[in-house]
Amino acid sequence: VARLPRRSVVVRAAAGRQSEDVALYEESVDSLRTCLLLSDGVKDAKTFVITSAANNEGKTSVSVQLAASIARASGHATLLVDADMRAPDIHRLLGVEKSPGLADVLAQQATLDEAINTNWSSSVHVLAAGRRGVSPYSLLGNGNLEPLLRELAERYAYVVIDTPPVLACAESMILAKAADVTLICARRDVSRMDQVHKATERLGVTGARLAGLVLVGVPSRIYSYRYGRYRFQE
Repeated sequence: VARLPRRSVVVRAAAGRQSEDVALYEESVDSLRTCLLLSDGVKDAKTFVITSAANNEGKTSVSVQLAASIARASGHATLLVDADMRAPDIHRLLGVEKSPGLADVLAQQATLDEAINTNWSSSVHVLAAGRRGVSPYSLLGNGNLEPLLRELAERYAYVVIDTPPVLACAESMILAKAADVTLICARRDVSRMDQVHKATERLGVTGARLAGLVLVGVPSRIYSYRYGRYRFQE
């Protein structure tokens, strides 16, 4: 996946003009989406966990853009879930309220209808992290997660879930096991391969269905050299 331009915090959810570097980033995520939705191994999946071995490896940016890409391609509203309840970021990136959210729903202090934000975009709905009163591990282990994911899969054609990093937070493995497919993000020139291998092993032990590894942060010029640019004509 190409590097997200520094000034572009959030990529569009609907069709429209954008800068060349943003377009390249978006196109690279669209390629990822196409591989996921057409691959024989995972094309039946509806719930996607996006995680990483450690922090600052691009999982949140990929989660946001992948949800937008799936929504544009499928024509169905896609749900973006911030399940990183320790250090949530999606509400800040998208400018939505943090609560009520996932933590409130899991604690049965709010309903899904109250917690899901449908105003940010008609094509990408957002379930923010919420305000937790107990540890995320306790919230995810109280028996409400799997019924919740089943209900979300009935409501939405696709659900994209941003989780905490695997090596730092045990709850990411609970989320990965409960979802249909898990994708691991690694950042070019930042991630350590021994940590990526260890995270992959931990997820494998839990029985998570691993779709693969996404290398993020590839400079635009290198991405273009490898894959080329193919601009739309005005």
